[in-house]
Amino acid sequence: MTPDLVRLLRRLCVPVLVLTAVLTAAGLVMHEWPAPDWPYEASGGWRALARTAEGLGTAAVAVPPVVLLVAGMRVGFRRWRESVFLLTSMLIVGLVLIVASAAVPGTTFPAGASGLAAATYGAISVVLGRRLGTPVRRTLGGILPWFLVLGVAVGQLYLGEYRVEEIVVSVAAGVAAVAVATRYVLLGGSFEQRPAIDDIPLPDRRRAAVIVNPTKVADLEEERRAVTAYLAAAGWHPPWWLETRLDELGVGHAKAAAEGGADVVFACGGDGTIMSVLSGLAGTGVPLAILPAGTGNLLARNLQLPPDRDACLRIGLGGVDRKIDVGRVDENHRFAVMAGMGLDAAMIMDAPEKLKKRIGWPAYAVSGAKHLFDRRAHVTITVDDAEPVELRARGIVIGNVGKLQAGMVLMPDARPDDGILDVAVLVPKSLRHWLMLGLHVVRRRPRSRGARIEHFRGRRIHIECDRVWPREIDGDLLEPSKEMTVVVEPQALIVRIPPGSDVMT
Repeated sequence: MTPDLVRLLRRLCVPVLVLTAVLTAAGLVMHEWPAPDWPYEASGGWRALARTAEGLGTAAVAVPPVVLLVAGMRVGFRRWRESVFLLTSMLIVGLVLIVASAAVPGTTFPAGASGLAAATYGAISVVLGRRLGTPVRRTLGGILPWFLVLGVAVGQLYLGEYRVEEIVVSVAAGVAAVAVATRYVLLGGSFEQRPAIDDIPLPDRRRAAVIVNPTKVADLEEERRAVTAYLAAAGWHPPWWLETRLDELGVGHAKAAAEGGADVVFACGGDGTIMSVLSGLAGTGVPLAILPAGTGNLLARNLQLPPDRDACLRIGLGGVDRKIDVGRVDENHRFAVMAGMGLDAAMIMDAPEKLKKRIGWPAYAVSGAKHLFDRRAHVTITVDDAEPVELRARGIVIGNVGKLQAGMVLMPDARPDDGILDVAVLVPKSLRHWLMLGLHVVRRRPRSRGARIEHFRGRRIHIECDRVWPREIDGDLLEPSKEMTVVVEPQALIVRIPPGSDVMT
């Protein structure tokens, strides 16, 4: 059992015991009251409908959607906190109802289906109200699950097997379970929010800066609250919280944080946000830590950072500092992952924003399919002082790291700290060539014969094209051009990586 889970259980003990005692006391009091006659007698189809409504609050019906939602939040969105919140709400109300049922004589208290429905669908409404994409969807997601709770309560009431007060108290117990789970798990609770202090040698009262792209974070206030609470638990000062804007993408914020004495700067966003932050930090000696929140997160993946926020916070505070190279494009743009011309940039340029938010990085594959057979460009590539090489290409990728999404490898020799940039020139001519290229990349053998990729390595890469091509660096578009010059800045950036990581070997 992890320290975080033990801490959560300890903090839940008192509120759960209080809730159990209150519900049990209410049941004992109501047991002494005379039971009023139910004025209606449910029969026929209406009775069957009421029984069906009551069934929505049984464990057999309520538990499966929660299990599916928990799996989706954890696997699809890497959200531990919401997953634990859902499970905690159900476990609390289940424990409370079981104890109250055993302590109160008779068979009608508590109204278990109403209590379980309130905890289950109430917790789902909280999650949907926080995570759905638009205000209208969040409002609907927060309201509609409560109609299921109402349906269960009305069904039990219509059946005449429970008193009104028993149903009301049971629903109140379910709502209280959601409130307890919200307080201790979602809003400043202990689960994965306090670092394992004993495992991280932390200096006294340091200060961090968090540069966040608000468009990449589903709940900005919750993110700020959780990060601040985590740092406070670790003994750090409240962080400087800096949000990017259209006129300030992070470069100025990063420089200001470094000059202001920040001990570490967290970049919270996608690769574009991280690229802007590292451009401001390069050469300052202040380490960069990453809180992945965007679509690609290629740098985070190549540095073997976990997708979980609290784990990345732990690494940011007590990880290992490593120096990595930075690529510089046209003198004033820096990147840590990849720069590209042609197909690579066209994929980014045409990827629909709504689709990116809905399915993530596969949206790039959808947009890339439209450009697979664009007319090839005649390119001239000059690496360092070598003789220029002329090729007909679909696209060019210059990488500081070599891994793509889903573990695919485009440049197997790329290392982020070797002082060398790797170049992959895509030269397929037909659909068969594209299929061969894709197969070799998926199999992590892009240097194999027939892969339709030409590889180069060097410290300075100059590319000339016979037409204007789209260009990008770390997922952000540059002005289209016929040329691109990329120079490596060896070990110009300090990043925090997990202890024991083999990313630099």
